[in-house]
Amino acid sequence: MPSLKPFQIILASALLVISSATAVMAQSEQLYTKLTIEQVMGIMSQNNLEVQRVKDNEEALAWTMGENKYAIISKVGPYTLNFYTYAKKPNITFEAVNEWNSDYSFSKTYIDSAKDVVLELDLDYEGGVTKDRIASFFRVCSMSHEIWQQKVIAK
Repeated sequence: MPSLKPFQIILASALLVISSATAVMAQSEQLYTKLTIEQVMGIMSQNNLEVQRVKDNEEALAWTMGENKYAIISKVGPYTLNFYTYAKKPNITFEAVNEWNSDYSFSKTYIDSAKDVVLELDLDYEGGVTKDRIASFFRVCSMSHEIWQQKVIAK
């Protein structure tokens, strides 16, 4: 039987330690299989996001994203969080909307019945999701909103 070289032994040991640490970390992080709007609000607040309850909708939060810009975070269905924002842009073209949708497949933009331009992203958490993944969703929403403002709304 061939003997292992010192490098191979060190590499194998390092991989064992990393895999053990990863398993321990995964076990220690809470998996959310159901989310209440209060839990979502708490996670957003822990990530320094300015959020408040929406009047007349107990399943929604208003997220202030800068001067005169906000989004709604709501539960739609039993396992989905939805990010929703819109802007008024009367001269928007379907080409601009289609360009966004073809370049950014994880989100969608469309023109609603009031002729507003809408941006939406969803987080499906059926089967469970960690707090870090929820926080990551909010970062993606924030970055998407910024890029959308530049590429669709400001154009």
